[in-house]
This record gives sequence, structure tokens and C-alpha cells, in this order.
Amino acid sequence: PYFHKESINKNSFPLLLSHYYSLNNFYNDYEESYFKQECEVIMISNIICGNLNLKENLILFISDYKIKEKYKKNIKYLFSSIYEDINDKNKIIIIKYNNIKEIIARRYIYGYRAFEIFLKNGKSYYFNLYSEEKILKLFEVMEKLINKQKYNFEIIKEPLKYFNQKKYNERWKKDEISTYQYLLYVNKFSSRSFNDINQYPVFPWIFLDTKNIEDNNLPKFRNMKYPISILSEDDVEEAKIFFLSSKEENPKFPNHFRLHYSTSGYLLNYLARVSPFTEEQIHFQ
Repeated sequence: PYFHKESINKNSFPLLLSHYYSLNNFYNDYEESYFKQECEVIMISNIICGNLNLKENLILFISDYKIKEKYKKNIKYLFSSIYEDINDKNKIIIIKYNNIKEIIARRYIYGYRAFEIFLKNGKSYYFNLYSEEKILKLFEVMEKLINKQKYNFEIIKEPLKYFNQKKYNERWKKDEISTYQYLLYVNKFSSRSFNDINQYPVFPWIFLDTKNIEDNNLPKFRNMKYPISILSEDDVEEAKIFFLSSKEENPKFPNHFRLHYSTSGYLLNYLARVSPFTEEQIHFQ
């Protein structure tokens, strides 16, 4: 029952497969691809290039390190996250449709060109297909396959619309879901993912100061009309001064802040004592 939901090294794959699946059935399932596309698997600790195949009963990903070489020369890979050598060049991921809970379109590098697969066991896989058109085509083919085979999982092509349809705001206000659950839904349907180091889930900063909280007194709320880095009037003035300074340096793109509040550097700093962030922090340094 494990082989379809875990990543398998190519060298050990035939041996593992023999325990769960006959080779005849294996080759029959792999004869035809209804959709094939070069892509990359997005993970906290690695980016793996390869080919994604939609089969009749499963999704197959096989790594291919040669794609990175094409990336350097081809504008097709402009929306890729491949910056370094691939650490794991021999990777196979097999996902059976009947183990999928839901599939959600992901906004990646300013466009819906990626998607994330959530499994019933709680695991997830994040794929970047580089192209918004390819994502739409993939969903079209996948919908036909699941309707044909009568698989029971959702394909969420418009996450924000889905979020509103589920009325999570109203459910939270009525205490039908906790604040924690609500914030997880907000992150999930805003294209934030535990697989993406640059779009990791965030929680809001709503208090002005939490240093002197008394037992029965809440701290003051910060001014919500300003971004989270503005906690006082002094911060407002500093941001204005920085804007004027940046305008002199780059008139086309002046800005109040050099960094977004959610970046890989901040994430690695906060989670430095938790693997795999520890290893990534060492590498980052």
C-alpha cells in the first residue's frame, strides 16, 4: 500500500514494486500517457526537474536532470525555481487517483502555473508546470479521467472563488471553525504552501506590543491601515524617507520597503532549529 504515495529511488523501484504490484499490471498502466509535461517538484529542501505523466489510474513523475540545461537557454523555463544543481537526480513519484483528497491550483511567480496534490494520508506534492495554459490543459484532461473512472476528489481551479463558496468567513464568525482553522484555510486558498519556502503560510500580526501583557488585559491593536512593519508614527516617517531615497536611486520602481514580510530568509531564521530548515539555513549561510 506504500509504493504509490512515497518517492522511490529508481534503483530500488523494481524490488519494491514486486511486493505490491505485478509487473504486468505495472507496464499496462504505463503504456499510455493522456498528458505529459516537463515540470519541477517544489520542496523546502530541493527542486527536482522531470516529466509529469497522467495515466489512466495514476500520476507519474520521473526526474530528468537534463531539463535544467534547457532551462538556462530557453525562455519556456522563465518561471522556474531552478537555480542550483539537483541533489536527487533519480526520483520517481507515483500517486494513485484513489489516494487523492483534492488538487488545488497554485499561484506561482505571479501566475496560476502550478498545482498541489493533497493525499488522504496528509501528504502533499507541489508541481510547477511553468505555464498557465498547461495547467488548464492538465485540469481538463484530469477531469475527464476522474469522471471516467468515477474517482472521488475535487479539482479546485479557482481557489479564492472556492474559499468564498465554502463561506469560511461566515463559519468563523459563527464559531463553527476555530481561528486557527480559519487562518489555515486563508493560507491554503491564497496559494501559500508548506512545500514552498517563498510562500510559506503566515499568521497575522495584530497587536502593537506583546511585551507587557497582563493576565486579564489584551495588548493594544496595531493600526491596520498600515502594513505589519509599521507599528508607530516613527516607522511611518522612516518608510516615507526610504521611499524618497529609493525614488532617487530607481525612479521607475520606488518602494517603502526593500523586502516582503514573507521571504525564505525570514522563514529559515525562525525555523532554524527544525529540520529541514536547519540544513537549509546552513546552506543559506
